[in-house]
Amino acid sequence: TAMGNRQFVGVLDPFGKLQRFRMNGNTVCATYRIMGTGFYNMSLKSDTVGPGMLFYETDPPRKCPLFHPLCNLPPEAANDNNFVNTLKVGSKMFAVTDSPKLLEIHPETLQVQEMHKFEDDLEEGLSFSASAHPLKAPFSQDWIDFVTNANMLTGKAKVALFRLRQDDPRRREKMAEIDYET
Repeated sequence: TAMGNRQFVGVLDPFGKLQRFRMNGNTVCATYRIMGTGFYNMSLKSDTVGPGMLFYETDPPRKCPLFHPLCNLPPEAANDNNFVNTLKVGSKMFAVTDSPKLLEIHPETLQVQEMHKFEDDLEEGLSFSASAHPLKAPFSQDWIDFVTNANMLTGKAKVALFRLRQDDPRRREKMAEIDYET
């Protein structure tokens, strides 16, 4: 995969793609769309692979200026090209990743509508991991997942198990919490 004069090297680095299938008898209707993320839009605008974290650097490599060595990190880079799963919560569809962000996706057009952060207090200190693979609760339509927080000063961390309710898709409800030493 290429953009302008640069080729992606890592198999997981190219732009995200969404797909939707509908079956009607012997007919399959399929829709595919490149995810309109900040990373993709910045790349389109500059006609080359834009700023952002990649597993493997492009060929030819992107270069940060000498006095701005973190040009591939926020706020210069969107770093939103890592959404790996979709889930329907209530009437909304979201793409999720291993971070505390989610993209709202229009279920028919597959257009990225908006990036959201969760509207709750489950993140504290350094929130370094979440799961992009929530599970359906066995007796409801809610989703169950976790987020991990670390306190770099104390060396302690917490894993919070949460529920994502159908009627409030941007607010996680803590179900349990485990403390541990890092």
